[in-house]
Amino acid sequence: MTIENLKLEQEKIIKEIENLKCENSTPIPDGIIDVEKYFHSNPKILWINKDVNSENDVDGWSLIDVLNDLPNVLTKEKGWNQTFNPIVYTLYGIFNKMEWEKIPFISEEPENCQCYKKYSLCKYEKTSRNKSRKSQ
Repeated sequence: MTIENLKLEQEKIIKEIENLKCENSTPIPDGIIDVEKYFHSNPKILWINKDVNSENDVDGWSLIDVLNDLPNVLTKEKGWNQTFNPIVYTLYGIFNKMEWEKIPFISEEPENCQCYKKYSLCKYEKTSRNKSRKSQ
């Protein structure tokens, strides 16, 4: 597979996710954060989260776009660091062959967040939860 083919596949998947839109719920696209960095990374990592989105979340935003600005998001917006700090620390340790205790704090060296661009994030829940929807 080439980088171009991977980009095309990513675009097709994002369109499929966006087609999940329904009343009171907008799907949040996820996937490879940076196709070129992922393509050249070793090992290839797919992180699967079971995060649910906000109720009645109809803004039409993309998790990929948010994660491309992760250093700013982690320092300016509440809640994101609870999920993504452990992911960033784990990825940093894997890609740099470093033990947890030796990994610099994100707050002190936010550029270390760049390692997250080498992985793919898949959320189990693609759409926001609606109170009126029954659990399955």
